[in-house]
Amino acid sequence: MTLGENLQRLRKEQGLSQEDVAQALFVTRQTISKWETDKAEPGVDNLKALADLYQVTLDQLTSRTQTETAPKESHEKTPSDQYRTMALIRLAVWLAVAAAGQLDGGEPLQVLAFGGTLGSAAVFLSLWVRSTYVWGGILCGEGLGILVAAICTVRAEQLASGIISVGLAAMFCVWVKYLSSQPVRQLFYKEGGGGWV
Repeated sequence: MTLGENLQRLRKEQGLSQEDVAQALFVTRQTISKWETDKAEPGVDNLKALADLYQVTLDQLTSRTQTETAPKESHEKTPSDQYRTMALIRLAVWLAVAAAGQLDGGEPLQVLAFGGTLGSAAVFLSLWVRSTYVWGGILCGEGLGILVAAICTVRAEQLASGIISVGLAAMFCVWVKYLSSQPVRQLFYKEGGGGWV
């Protein structure tokens, strides 16, 4: 329901004509007609006067139907929701790496899996403790992870371990790029307070 339709409905519920409303607000009947057909919108003072005249709140006067706004809200993810999803994906990847490290038996991959698991713990901690210091610490840890993944690639004894290490280095790079994005920086800045963005 548009603002104009809502104004027309409220006027009729009060048993008023457009002329009655126009006289009460000191405007022309044509102005009321324009408001009710959505050809113009009343200013703030007129909205207050209409709310008083129709005996409703400003929210009730200006509200649109929930079916118009509900689909937009239900499909939008907040930066916090996106960050939580990325943290869960990261954890799933590191659990898989830890399992592969145990099966492969290669020491470099086990070291990388241990570091990634610690990093996942820091990321999950950051879901509740958000500050620029935590954000910076995670970025430093991810940079160290890229270095360790590169070393694991060089020291890999089997081809599978080398391929996994290269893939993990790429994942670290993607994660660092995501952490460096403006929405994530603002997420840590807003909720943690202080610091820089």
